[in-house]
Amino acid sequence: MARSFWSEGKTRSDFGRIGIESPEQISGLFVMDSEEIIRITEGVEPLSDFYPKRLTDTHPDLKAAYQFGRNYFDSSAALRRFLSSSFIKETWPQEWRKSLDLFFLVRET
Repeated sequence: MARSFWSEGKTRSDFGRIGIESPEQISGLFVMDSEEIIRITEGVEPLSDFYPKRLTDTHPDLKAAYQFGRNYFDSSAALRRFLSSSFIKETWPQEWRKSLDLFFLVRET
């Protein structure tokens, strides 16, 4: 599936502009799958206004935001989430799963 992106010249060019030069590197863009999104948003009401950039009028707790986000960029935790994702298990070629450590490590830094 992912390799098909490279058969289209414009898509390949777009990926190249952001530094993705091979299909295997797409793995480093993975943050979470739908199961994780459902887990972290459980019990959260949807936004009800027309200003999607405004989530609240209070100032953000930057420490809490950093702690929350940091877990998703830690290379070993991110790699575990990637490999355990049912979506990835169904779509990501087995041969690409062998050398993913470097892609997640680069993302972490």
